[in-house]
Amino acid sequence: MTLKQILIITFGMAATLLVASCSQEEYPDMPDDSGARQLRITVTDGGYAADGKNGTRATENGYVTEFTAGDACGLYIVRFGKIAYENVKLIATAGTDGVLSWQPEEDVILSGGYHAEQYFLYYPYQPEMANKVSPMVTCTDAEFFKSLISGWQPAADQSTYAQYTASDLMTAKGTATKNAADGKLLLTFSMTHR
Repeated sequence: MTLKQILIITFGMAATLLVASCSQEEYPDMPDDSGARQLRITVTDGGYAADGKNGTRATENGYVTEFTAGDACGLYIVRFGKIAYENVKLIATAGTDGVLSWQPEEDVILSGGYHAEQYFLYYPYQPEMANKVSPMVTCTDAEFFKSLISGWQPAADQSTYAQYTASDLMTAKGTATKNAADGKLLLTFSMTHR
């Protein structure tokens, strides 16, 4: 072997080790992704919850928001106290059976199922969400979206369904079910009106 061949082999091995070590160090707090799954998402209206401040004998029965095709909400996934997916737009699409499914925009593939992962959703979708969320290691959806909720201004004119739903802020913290029938991780959100 010539000196040139030895140097090429040595540099090739060093480059391989360098690439492997850099990819390991880039995300040191991420676990092995062998448990990661694509996501399937369901969203329901949990109704109106009493806030405990306004005493009333009236009960809520039957006022439930029904999502329709084209509705959009924003998804956040937090891993180890850091946002992994930020304000991902999910759009309700109707299947051939009429059942809605919530899908990200084209070319967006979501995966989840890591340890210590939390899922948060809000409706209606807002393209600008800077400084409107507060990720913590453990928190409720009301804490996570505290700035969004406190700054929310419903429209004065809600005379049409579109104007009403644009003002009807809802949030939820999701629950995950592994090993769903289709092999995906099922995220379920029961929205609370804010």
